[in-house]
Amino acid sequence: MKKIILSGILIFLPIFGSAQFFDSYKIAVSMNFLDVNSNSDNRSFNDLRRYGSGLGIGFNAVKTVSNRLSIETGLELSIKRTVLDPDPQPVTTIDNPEGTGEFIEYSDATTSIYLLSLPVNVQLEMFGGFKVHAGPLVDIKLGNNTDSYDWEYNGDNFSQEDNMFDFAETFNFGYSIGLGKGFNLAGRDVFTSIQFRRDITEMIRDDSFISLRKQSIELWVGVPIF
Repeated sequence: MKKIILSGILIFLPIFGSAQFFDSYKIAVSMNFLDVNSNSDNRSFNDLRRYGSGLGIGFNAVKTVSNRLSIETGLELSIKRTVLDPDPQPVTTIDNPEGTGEFIEYSDATTSIYLLSLPVNVQLEMFGGFKVHAGPLVDIKLGNNTDSYDWEYNGDNFSQEDNMFDFAETFNFGYSIGLGKGFNLAGRDVFTSIQFRRDITEMIRDDSFISLRKQSIELWVGVPIF
């Protein structure tokens, strides 16, 4: 994991180190609302769809191209959490393949993935100081944790690990589009933005089993630092 982090930083270190290239820098924090889903028509695949939320922090650099056009890039660290809420499953037997009328209830399981993101956005200032932006991004998986969900049947307790993010690709490519605006708060410049991000490549891919992509809505608030 240390090699992955170092690789991501080294990619951008020459750019960030060039004070002559960028005009300003800022730091920001975010809250994200995540949706992981499958495009498959297979019901069992779509049952793996799950939702969640998380937090992030970013260091960004801005290059002004013209009065209305700029380019922004940076390094962002985030944690994205999802909750698996399995539907009750009918109990089946050889004599009752359609179900006995009994159902097994499962507990929830929470899993998290830790990402280093490298976005590059083109920003265009519109009316009223609003800025629209769009561009590609790379997500690098730094790690993940697993949880388990439990159930009880015939007086026996069972547990199964929910390790979906164990199978996530190390590198994943996507895009972001968003709308932002800056304003002054108590004499301090503050900027806010709302972004929609979605994978282009599969976050999790197994040709014999499943293909999953993630998408998120992210709310960012930040301030210039120098």
